[in-house]
Amino acid sequence: MTARTRFFVITALVISTVALSKSSYANVIYTYSQPQMTYGTDVVGPFTWSIETASFLGANTDMTFTAADFLSVSNPTTPSGCTITGAEIKISNFPNNFSTSTDLSGCSSYFTGVITLYDDGPPDHFGTYVNMYGSEYGSLVISSSDAPEPSCLLLLGAGLAGLTGMARRMAR
Repeated sequence: MTARTRFFVITALVISTVALSKSSYANVIYTYSQPQMTYGTDVVGPFTWSIETASFLGANTDMTFTAADFLSVSNPTTPSGCTITGAEIKISNFPNNFSTSTDLSGCSSYFTGVITLYDDGPPDHFGTYVNMYGSEYGSLVISSSDAPEPSCLLLLGAGLAGLTGMARRMAR
């Protein structure tokens, strides 16, 4: 194999590696936590659920999620047989108010849908949002997912080092 052929093979490998590699980005994770709640004789909780979206949810957004959409779910321990079947995050036009609701099945009639209101501003940044009546009514944590450094950068660097060596060799 001649030096010129090796040069073109290495160049083709570097270009195809960069072109076929996935881009690296971080998603937004919404994690809702509900402590145990009591209303009269009805008791439910505690439970959590997490979902992942490509970006922050914007104003006038009404996102509904099914059980298949959850990253993780911790079903209520009280009452037995009570399960989370879905959830909703609703961001209204009002700038400092949004809500989450959790669809439960097999629970008491009062806790069929647990709705939590927030008054901490729009959920457009990472952090913890506590219910406007206190954390005993639930909280929503917005965080980012891990964005690993793509290994294609290592391949790109190795390819560029090889190209530099080949170009030096051809220049002699």
